[in-house]
Order: sequence, then structure tokens, then C-alpha cells
Amino acid sequence: MNELKEIIEDISKTMSEFSDLLEKRNAELERRAKFDEELSNQIQDLLDRHK
Repeated sequence: MNELKEIIEDISKTMSEFSDLLEKRNAELERRAKFDEELSNQIQDLLDRHK
């Protein structure tokens, strides 16, 4: 029974760590998307100025 409890605790810890990694990855993807959008807007502004 003790071994089962340890396995469940390990799984819980692993899931928590995985969740933390997913949150960090999502934050990075959001940061990149914002950067890409800002860069796209700047490029579009430059193109509009040189028409």
C-alpha cells in the first residue's frame, strides 16, 4: 500500500511539473506572438509610407 502511495505522489509531482512547463511554454508563445504582431505592424507601417 505504501508503494502505491509513493507511485501516486510521483505521478502527482510529475503532472505538476509538466503543468508548470506548459504554463511557461504558453507564456513564451504569447510573448513571441506579440513580438511577431508588433513586427508585422512596423513592417506594414514602413510599406505604407513608401507607397
